[in-house]
Order: sequence, then structure tokens, then C-alpha cells
Amino acid sequence: MKNIYITIMLLFFVNILYGQEVTLYRVNVEGNTTTSDKMIKYSAGLRDGTQIQRSDISTALTRLWDLGLFDDVNIVLNNDSEYGVEITIQVEESPTLNNILFEGVSVRESRFTEKIDLKIGKRIRPNSLDAAAKKITEIYQEDGYFDVEVSSTIEVPQDTLVRAAYARDVIFQVKENEKYRLKNIQFTGNDNFSARKLKKELKDTKERKWWAFWVKSLNEKTFDEDKKALALFYQNEGYRDFQVVSDTLMVDRENFSLTLVLSLEEGEQYHYRNITFEGNEIADESTLKQLLKIEKGDAYSEKDFTKSVYEDMMSVYQDKGYIFSSVNPEIIPSGPDSLDINFVFNEGSKVYIENIFVSGNHKTRENVIRRELKLFPGDVFNKSKLMRSQRDIWILNYFDNVIPDVNPISEDKVDLDFVVQEKKSTQRINANLGFTGEYGITGGAGVEFDNFMGRGQKFNVGLSTGTNFSLYSNQEPSKYRSLNISFQDPMINDSPYLVGASIFYSYRGSSTNYYFPLDFTVAGAVASFGRRLEWPDDFFRVMWSVKLMEKQYQGTQADIDQYIGGLDTTRGISFSQMFSRDSRNRAEFPTSGSRFHLENTYSGGFLGGNENFQKHILDLNWFTPTFSKVVLYNSFKLGVIKTLDVDDDVKSFVPFDERFIMGGNGIPYGNALRGYPDNSIGPQTASGQAVGGNSMGKITTELRFPLSENPVIYVMAFGEMGNVWNSSKMSEPFYIERNGPLSMKKSAGVGVRFFMPGIGKLGFDMGYGFDDINGDGNPQGWEYTITFGQTY
Repeated sequence: MKNIYITIMLLFFVNILYGQEVTLYRVNVEGNTTTSDKMIKYSAGLRDGTQIQRSDISTALTRLWDLGLFDDVNIVLNNDSEYGVEITIQVEESPTLNNILFEGVSVRESRFTEKIDLKIGKRIRPNSLDAAAKKITEIYQEDGYFDVEVSSTIEVPQDTLVRAAYARDVIFQVKENEKYRLKNIQFTGNDNFSARKLKKELKDTKERKWWAFWVKSLNEKTFDEDKKALALFYQNEGYRDFQVVSDTLMVDRENFSLTLVLSLEEGEQYHYRNITFEGNEIADESTLKQLLKIEKGDAYSEKDFTKSVYEDMMSVYQDKGYIFSSVNPEIIPSGPDSLDINFVFNEGSKVYIENIFVSGNHKTRENVIRRELKLFPGDVFNKSKLMRSQRDIWILNYFDNVIPDVNPISEDKVDLDFVVQEKKSTQRINANLGFTGEYGITGGAGVEFDNFMGRGQKFNVGLSTGTNFSLYSNQEPSKYRSLNISFQDPMINDSPYLVGASIFYSYRGSSTNYYFPLDFTVAGAVASFGRRLEWPDDFFRVMWSVKLMEKQYQGTQADIDQYIGGLDTTRGISFSQMFSRDSRNRAEFPTSGSRFHLENTYSGGFLGGNENFQKHILDLNWFTPTFSKVVLYNSFKLGVIKTLDVDDDVKSFVPFDERFIMGGNGIPYGNALRGYPDNSIGPQTASGQAVGGNSMGKITTELRFPLSENPVIYVMAFGEMGNVWNSSKMSEPFYIERNGPLSMKKSAGVGVRFFMPGIGKLGFDMGYGFDDINGDGNPQGWEYTITFGQTY
């Protein structure tokens, strides 16, 4: 329509304006109600008294039309006199959009309003309705409505949202018709991989089965991405010449189904033949080949080749300071299925570190971050040390993000900037709160500062009180309360040495779910000293601690005689040595690395006191990345306690709270084993109450999948088994009986973990216990467990 008007008007003006300029004597404007005369004249470029020619009329029409404010634009010649020509610009203003309405839609209307170019209160531009209808059609086709019909009308609204005389409603009438579903995906030319395997490589293009309600219909955009993913899969398998020759969509209008046929040309699988190096002076050929990890005859893989070259092989240059070095792998096909690789190096110059900056730390003091760095100004740049520095800052768990930024300042110098993002809070509620279906609420409350005053120190003041009760017991609830004050400086004066101290007091009533018929009060203190080690590697730590405490027991004399050897007051003096190694890459959700902890405690004996025993605990944890973002977690824990030999005239015993118990969430002083009630695993009384044991073992496997990185939320599937035994002889617990491996209680289930600022870890687990613990021959069945405030 626009072109028609322009052509007609030019015919009117042709005789007057052809080949000459005339004076525009007067410009009139008609038809405008909201747009001013001045704006229309200015936009058209036609003003009284100016000289115009034929092209100016065409330009004026185009400019006015492009404003998007008018449905119709016309320029009329009114008069031609000695003073010049008089014209009138006639416009028909576009209506203002009052509301967008839909008829016949079965999906959320906001899906359309978010995508179409129509805004309430704005003019309805010419052709905008056609464009909007086309977009609505595309959205429907993404959902499988390939026969959808969309039309639009403009109507005068009954109630106006927009104050304008020309306010109008736009109504889209939709006839959805039947929905088509992708029933089959077929492949031709796939000689080396099954159709089932290839379908798995299509991330978003899936066959719609009756049970797969979440599968979307065929989408052109995501299908193009899936074809690229299919090509990448083949290239990673060695088929460098792979291509999708064609894709055909067959429509079954009787069954409203689609069949997608992909015609493939796989080509030959390539293998490495000769590998040569050129221009390498810093690293010799044998070193490069060892890092490359590619042998003659290996199948080519695009993904593995890229990693081997740019991450593994080039690391030798980056660790020696040649961060601007580069390599150009010349891939030369040789024969139908072989590749010769010639690596051409440009080694560049050695780079040194000029300055190291720290930014983003508004709470944590800078020295706390700097003491974790493995690089210093003046050092040769080393990528491995840079990554290790980033990891060591991460593992502090003070920051949501740590970014090492390398800024070149010359050909041989760079500045490093460690940009950190502080966590909202490094203070958390650290006392344990748990709930199990068998025993109800356990735990108390307290607050722990992991980064006290930004100095990287730990300070804890905990005051806890609570009640352990059983929903199925008539006994009085057992109460407990505790007070604990502790302080630890992991790197005193930025040195590798650790110092710490704590004082504690607690009262525990006789327990109904852990059999100990005496109330007792404990008071004591602990002093600790440790340091970071550099051998066997710098992930190792060692710490020594001395504990002094006194316990007072209350109950019947018969119980005191039986359980405490007649002592109503005991004193314990113990010395502990702890070796640990922690190479995890993160604190809250590790995806790689391991954690090892060995603790040996010697109490009594030549140290004095009434509690004479030795206790040893080994705890091993591994974190392994697997497919997608799933992390495999494995844990092995072993513990043993044994009474020391003392003189016959010395009354001595192993305290019940030092013995091992297991089951449930392990709160407040046991070992968790999901799928079973609290403290239910191990030696028991005739009435089924736990009494603790002298050795324990536990194995756990989890598959963890992250749902959120900040805050950290992940789900898991777990399987674990464990047990507690009376004997402290390690050969007995691991005697393999015919009825089950290691005589352990087994369970499996699912769970979820949330790491919330100011709280710590929240967890919920549902576990199924496969073994009988009640003597009735039936498995324990399902048990649920909630944990709150536990540390990492």
C-alpha cells in the first residue's frame, strides 16, 4: 500500500517537479489528532519557504511511514501559484494499543505477550499484527501444533486501560487444531553406531512416548543444535568427515504424528600415524609426548585431542612461565584413515609476575587471602601454582567465587588480580538439630564464626539445651545442656602453625535411646597445636591436642558400681595426634579430590586419671567427577578403642561416650547410618537399647547431582553399610560370614542437601534398611532423617 501511494503522488507532482526545484510556499497537515503539525513537518523534511524537488516528496513519504505512527500517509498538491506550491500532508493515525486478548488458546498467554512486538500504550504499527501472528504460530509449532491458524482483529474496547481517543484492543483468534508428536527418529547410514546410541546424543530432540510427558515437540532451533552435537559425537569417535546429509520430516496426518529421518554419512574412522614436533626448545620431544598421551594407532577424538594439546601438553610451557606460547597442530590426512600430526610451536618469552592484587574482600582481611597464595611478585609465572592458589582460597569457604585474573603489562611481565566475592555470612548456627521417625527431636543450638572479624580465625560460643525423647517409650525424657567456648587460629601470624583452645561443660541425663542409666556432668578444657606440612605433599596437616576433664555421675550406687566401677567422679587426661590430608577442590560441593583423617588418642596410663584407653579412627573420603555434573562420593570409616593395661589396684574403665554407636543421623555423638533409627546399630541390651561398642566400620557410596551452585543445593542417591562390635580385635569384625559381607547393616535411599547462609547444612534423607535389627526377621524398612546445622 505504501508503494502505491508513493507512486500515485509522484505522478501528480511529475509535471511540476520534473528536472527542477520549486519553492514550497505552504505546508498544511490534516488528519492528525495526537501528533503535532510541527513534528509531522519536521519528520517529513517539508517546511514553508524551502526549495524542493521530486525526490524530496518520495523521501518525505518514506520518513513519515517509517515513524510507525500512521496507517495511511498522503501528500496532496493544493495550489501552484507565483509564490510557489502549496501542499497538504494527509495522515491517518494508527490506534494506540489498549489491551491484547486471545481467543481459543489452551496455553499460558504470557508466552505470547513476552515474545510479540506489541506493547500496551504504544501505537499499533502497520504490519505489526501480521508479525505477531507469525510469532504466535512459531510458538505453537514449537509445541507440535503444525496446523495452527492465527488471525487478528482490532476492536474498540469497552473498558480502556489507555487514555486515548484512538485506544483499541487487539484480539488474536487461534484455532489450534491437533497436536503432532514426534513418534519416531530413524537413521540411515549409521553403520558403526546403533540408533539407540545416536538418539541419546540428541539432547532436546526426543521421541514422545506415552510415559515421557516432559518431552517437548520438535523444535527447529534445538534440532539444529542437536545435529551439531551428533557431529561432535562422531568427531570424538574419530569420524572427522562425518556429516548429516539430509533430514526429512514425514507427517502422518491420520495419527497426528511425525517421523524424523536423518541420513548420515559416517566416513572413515581416523587413527594417529606419525607425530612430530617443530620449534620446541624449552621442552624436549619425550616430555611433550609423555604429556600428550597420544600413541600411534590411537583413534582420533576431537575432544580428547583438544584437551591433550592445550591443557596437558602446553601445561609444561605455562608452568615454566611461557604463558604466551602457542602451538599450531597441523593435521595432515594420510591415506583413507590415518592422520599425521605436526606440532609447530611459538614459545615466546618467559613471563614474570610484577604485582599481585586482591580485590572484592570487604570483610576478609587481605593477609588471610595472600597467605594462601603459592605465587609472589618477582616469581616466574606458573599456571599450576595459580590454580592451586585459587583452590586454596576456595577451600577456606569464605567466598562464593574466586577469579584469578592475569593482566599482561609488557612482553615479559603480568599482574595478577585475585577477585573474590564474599559469602553473605560465614557465621552459622552450628549445633545439631535432628529428627527421626523413631526418636523425634534431638539436638540444640549454637553459633560458630568461621571467619571471626575477617581474620580467618574460628570462634565458637555455643549454649545448647534439648531433650531426647522417644515417641514409643514411657520413660521420662532425658535432658542435656552444654556450654562450649572455643578459639582456633589456623595460621598464627600468617605462619604455617595452628593454635587453638576450648573450654566446655555439659550435662546429660540418662538416655532412653542410648542405654546409660546415669546422669553425668562433664567439664574440661582442650589445648591444640598444629602445622601445615610440605611432605609427603603440602596438602597434609598435623595437629596435637591435650584434653583435661572431670566427670561426675549421679544415679543408684548399684548402677555406679556396675558401669563406672564404683567411681562417682572420674578424671581424664588424654593426648591426641591427628594427621589429615585435604585435596578437595571445594568445601560445600567437592567435585574432585579426597580427604583423609587419622586420629590417635592415648588417655590415662602414664598421663594419669581414671580413663585408660587408646582410640584410633581412620576416615577416608573420595570425590570423583563422572558423567554430566554427577559426582561419585565414596567414604570408608574405621574405628577401634581398647582399654589400657593398668595396675590391679587402679580402678579404670572406658567411658561410654568414647565408645562407638551408630544409626540415624548420628546426632549428637554417634555415627550416622541412614535407614535405621538413631543409635540402633551395634551391641544392645535385652530390651533393645544401644550400649556402644569397641570397634566400628562403615562404607558409604553416593551419587550427587547439583541443583544450584549458590546457594549450594544437591540431591543424592546413596548406599551404605556399617556396624559396631563389642570386640576391639580388628580380625573379628571383618570375618566374612555366609549370610552377608562383613556382618554389616546395609541401607540405600535418596536425600537432598541445602547450604544456607547463617545456618550451614540442611539435609533430608529417606533410607531403606535391608537388615533386621529387632530380631523379628524382617528388614528395618524406610526411615527418614533430618539434619540441621552440621558442618561440612
